[in-house]
Amino acid sequence: MVGPILGGPTNSYHIGAGVTKDYAEAVKWYRKAADQGDARGQSELGNCYASGQGVTEEKETGYMWYLLAEARGIDHARQVIEYIEKKLTPEQRLNGQKRAREWQAAFDKAKEAKGN
Repeated sequence: MVGPILGGPTNSYHIGAGVTKDYAEAVKWYRKAADQGDARGQSELGNCYASGQGVTEEKETGYMWYLLAEARGIDHARQVIEYIEKKLTPEQRLNGQKRAREWQAAFDKAKEAKGN
């Protein structure tokens, strides 16, 4: 399911290729991919939250998604994380890190329950 999500509507809605540009619709598809553990989806969702594209700007939430994307090997995530960290309070950074750990733990538990 991840492949078609990122290969199809996600990029199309985000950049307006063949459809009307719709950041909210792009966020919907990025979230589906991110929730499946897809690194690119997590990175793109982090970007949307950090910049307020399709969602209310929430740098802490963007930070959380970028931390998850970095852990899955997205090369540019470290640069973005460092940029966002400068805009967060120490408490926001800690909370974003905690949220990323909690998300990962829940994801791992669900994956284990499915036998993957």
